[in-house]
Amino acid sequence: MADYRGSKPWKLAFLSNLPLIGLVGCSSVEVEGDTQADDEVASSDTSTGSGTSSDSGTSTDSGTETGDGDGDVECFDGVTPRPFDASASEVGYDLLAPDFSIEELRGPQTLSGFWTGCENHVFVLYAGNWWSSPIDLLIDDSDPDTHYWFIDTVVDHDLDMRKAIVGQIAQKVEARLTELGPEIHDARTNQFHYVLTPGLDIPLVAGVVASNANEAHFTVDRHQRVREGHNVAVYNGAWTPLLQQTRYWAKYYNAQYALDAQLEAEEAGGEVLVHRVAEGVEIEGGEPFTWTLPDAATIAEYDRLAIDLRVDCPGAGHPYGVACGEWDTIASIWLCTTPDCSEPNKRRIVKWITPYSSPGRWLIDITPELLALAEGGELTFVSAHGDNDVGAYTYKYTVDLRFSTAEDGLRPIASEPLVVDGNYGWDANYHMLWNEFLVTPPAGTERVELVAQISGHGAANGSNCGEFCTFHHEFSILGTAFGHEYKMENVDRCAEHVVDGVTPNQGGTWFYDRSSWCPGWTIEAWSADVSATLDVGSENTISYSSWWGNQLPPTGGGATMDARVELVYFGAP
Repeated sequence: MADYRGSKPWKLAFLSNLPLIGLVGCSSVEVEGDTQADDEVASSDTSTGSGTSSDSGTSTDSGTETGDGDGDVECFDGVTPRPFDASASEVGYDLLAPDFSIEELRGPQTLSGFWTGCENHVFVLYAGNWWSSPIDLLIDDSDPDTHYWFIDTVVDHDLDMRKAIVGQIAQKVEARLTELGPEIHDARTNQFHYVLTPGLDIPLVAGVVASNANEAHFTVDRHQRVREGHNVAVYNGAWTPLLQQTRYWAKYYNAQYALDAQLEAEEAGGEVLVHRVAEGVEIEGGEPFTWTLPDAATIAEYDRLAIDLRVDCPGAGHPYGVACGEWDTIASIWLCTTPDCSEPNKRRIVKWITPYSSPGRWLIDITPELLALAEGGELTFVSAHGDNDVGAYTYKYTVDLRFSTAEDGLRPIASEPLVVDGNYGWDANYHMLWNEFLVTPPAGTERVELVAQISGHGAANGSNCGEFCTFHHEFSILGTAFGHEYKMENVDRCAEHVVDGVTPNQGGTWFYDRSSWCPGWTIEAWSADVSATLDVGSENTISYSSWWGNQLPPTGGGATMDARVELVYFGAP
């Protein structure tokens, strides 16, 4: 397996000539080996030299491919790289990034010259003094195959000022890489680029800034697509922009492309039926809509079901902060049995949490829903995903249903509700809302799963429960306890789950850990195989308890539990 990490590392000996000076009011910084005249470096000649398409700026698929990307090899993570498309010329989010030529502290560079198809390129824009924030996490916790381009976009900065600004970032990066040891330094130093060309003289940067003046960073991902960076601020008494927040989109896209490769392999192997029910369709919360599923006979051939759910900002979709729903809200898709979806007991097919002012994509196992969706064909649904002062949110949906077969050949044959779908007030007597459950597994049951979707919201008096706390739920079946602790751990746990599908760089406090969920993610899954405990064909007693930390939850306040718990019975088709 080939490893594409670029050429031999550059030695930044010239940094010894870059004194650590203030970023304001400096006049001149000498760079060893910089033989190009200042007026040439500062000029606006940023021709890509890459054979761009016609004046219309429309990207085509017929351009010359450059760089090291080769469809016959694999990247460090097993994903097939994509070659650089030199035909790209138009600048815009989600479009192919055009090539560029720039001067940096190491000399002239191009994007295509570094292209392998295995790396994300993060462009960090200086438009204020936020570059003085700590840099260690940016280096220590970045995926090792991510490039960073530090670019000054302040119009009235001269070359000396730009040298000072990017030179100080270079000093900080090199100091940290040196601390990490020569092996890491030599492997990664050439992934950091300190640009001397005025930022707005680079067409790629100028185009992004023209469409989104508040953009502080953006990413050109492994497919050469320009991706919005959105928020770089964290809240610690005040909103503070941090360099370290620019590391998350590269992690996200690496995980997404690895997931895509996995799903494509499943499809190529004939292991799954992929049925698209929506592609870029705008759906308003509370308004019924129809999806056409496979027919009943086709659905009956499969034992497992997952939903690949992409929820994007409506309209143009950018900037995220303007186009997407503002708040993190419980989101659901409900199956209706009446045309207007007015029935009170609709079946919730999928549940997730919307991101703050951002899109998202999640792959969710919804195998129990094979029962509700068994008739197939044209079915009516309704979404609920928050609202604001202009009414219910609208999102743009692209949805694939992924039908597959189980290794054991068992599929859901029945289900039995314990805690019926609802948003329940939470206090010290929360679990006392339900008496003991009496259940009788049907004939033909070979496996029974306890399946729970429970999320805490709001805050009880004197605490941050149920959103920000650790809580425990336990179901006891004939004396055997099956429990799960939803833990609130370190404060940045939601950010750590970017690789698992949490949308990064959302507009709010997305990185703070919650007790069973994160903004822009699914509900923490919990299921248990209880087959050995239940007596098939006989009545069984199940009791329920819950508690907060080492005590009962506080009483009163606005805390709620959005919950559904059920038994799903599996048997041979």
